[in-house]
Amino acid sequence: MKKSTIILLWSAVTSIIYIIFYELTNNPDNPNKAFGWIGYLIFLTGLIIGTFQYRKANGGFLTFSEGYKAGLLMTLVIAVVLTVHYYIYLQVHPDLPGKLLEKVQEQIANQNIPADKLESAMKIYGIMFRPTVMIIIGFLVSILTGALLSLLSAGISTRKKPFFDAENTDLQ
Repeated sequence: MKKSTIILLWSAVTSIIYIIFYELTNNPDNPNKAFGWIGYLIFLTGLIIGTFQYRKANGGFLTFSEGYKAGLLMTLVIAVVLTVHYYIYLQVHPDLPGKLLEKVQEQIANQNIPADKLESAMKIYGIMFRPTVMIIIGFLVSILTGALLSLLSAGISTRKKPFFDAENTDLQ
């Protein structure tokens, strides 16, 4: 299988599993942060399996930089797919940004913050919870998360070629 096909295949598989998990477990009225960690695990597992398959297609050997590049390419595809999914999700649940903003207001109000600081914080959160900004932040978080997880997957899947080939051990 071609290396580019492997990247696209494992990006698609990871994205689909992530989206299915998200749709089955996410409750827009009461989001559960613990399930978010499982999403990271799905992301990492997809990158590791994809990088190992990439190594297999590369003759069984892979440098760290090749593995990291493969992970970053998979991350880019996954981030785009997840961003499109999140855009659609926000279209289906248009009241979600408002609900999230209300929860943040409740949490901040319980911290006895002075009124002037509370007002400025709410202005910032008001901007952050606009659908377009949420989508951009989601894309950037996916890219950053994938870049970090790609370091891990590249480190796990690295296997350098031996300096001397087993077949050519005598130097005639």
